Amino acid sequence: MALSYRDPIGLRDHEEENLDPKNPARSFGELLFLLRSRQRLSLRSLGERAGVTASLISEFENARRPPPAKPAVTRLAQALDLSPRDSQRLAELASRERSGMGLRVARSTPRHVADLLRDIACIGQQLSPAHVRSIRQSLEVAMK
Repeated sequence: MALSYRDPIGLRDHEEENLDPKNPARSFGELLFLLRSRQRLSLRSLGERAGVTASLISEFENARRPPPAKPAVTRLAQALDLSPRDSQRLAELASRERSGMGLRVARSTPRHVADLLRDIACIGQQLSPAHVRSIRQSLEVAMK
């Protein structure tokens, strides 16, 4: 199923084999969205090809979920029929973002709080300093 959308950022003008190295995606989700859009695939179509749900792909693209492990990234790359270079870039971004989740959380920390902290660490590069301060203050109050 092909996407039907306006093209405000000129995705259709960039049909070359690899993404423009001068304008790299900053996150796994952003790159996944660009690659899926370049192929004109719907969330559902990509999900069917990769063996995952459309909602999960949406969560990756919108940074509501950390990038998947390497096997799932490989399935997504195969489903998108990516060049080796684009596949490597997707895997590198996923790995980099997942390694940022390596923060240590005390065992006594409730699971939902630990999950929240890992999610924040994953999207940390996308947050403004004001957002980080606000989250930190809210957590400090909640943890007292």
